[in-house]
Amino acid sequence: MVARQLPKLKTRVRFPSPAPAYVRKRTPAGKPNERAERAARRNEMQDGKNMHYVYILQSISYPDQYYTGMTSNLKERLKYHNAGHVPHTSKFVPWKVLSYFALASKEKAAHFEKS
Repeated sequence: MVARQLPKLKTRVRFPSPAPAYVRKRTPAGKPNERAERAARRNEMQDGKNMHYVYILQSISYPDQYYTGMTSNLKERLKYHNAGHVPHTSKFVPWKVLSYFALASKEKAAHFEKS
């Protein structure tokens, strides 16, 4: 009897890591879990993506002048106001941000700005 050598096999087997518990769980009706949706929204907000800002500007040269607006990029918008590209604010440059509010949806930001 002649002994044969078997080819070496890779013994390492990789399994995909399990999904987090909030993704695996489903409601009894089979609908996606609300907790997973909230976590996804929270991650978007933490990344700073899709955030909309309602801001209040105060003129430095005319302290009694204020301007309220909405944008998704606050730093760039302030530069735009101070460069004189906005007709209403160009008369009272330079401006500083007095306060701002970050909201996750554009609709909520627009409603907040109007109220």
